[in-house]
Amino acid sequence: MKKIVSLVLFVLVSIFSFGQDEPVKKTARPNIPGTFMVDIGVNQAINPPSTWKQGWWGSRTVNLYYQYSMRFGRSKFSLNPVLALVWSVGSLKMAQHLLIPLS
Repeated sequence: MKKIVSLVLFVLVSIFSFGQDEPVKKTARPNIPGTFMVDIGVNQAINPPSTWKQGWWGSRTVNLYYQYSMRFGRSKFSLNPVLALVWSVGSLKMAQHLLIPLS
């Protein structure tokens, strides 16, 4: 019995030691300065008109922002310009139903 237990223990220790031979290579992540933001709009109307057909996503907006902070010298002040990509489908349909004709 002692021989079987010691043999099983030896096999388990040797299996775990083989798993530690080669280090795992991690993939390099790009070092992009600044902040990248994703904004997904899922707004729904509370009491929409009967002609206003709205799907499960509601307003259907996706906004992508990239913000980069630029400091003024060594001061605590900075300028934060933003590059934005906005995709909105629901706002045009909502504006058509909410506008009142002037004539």
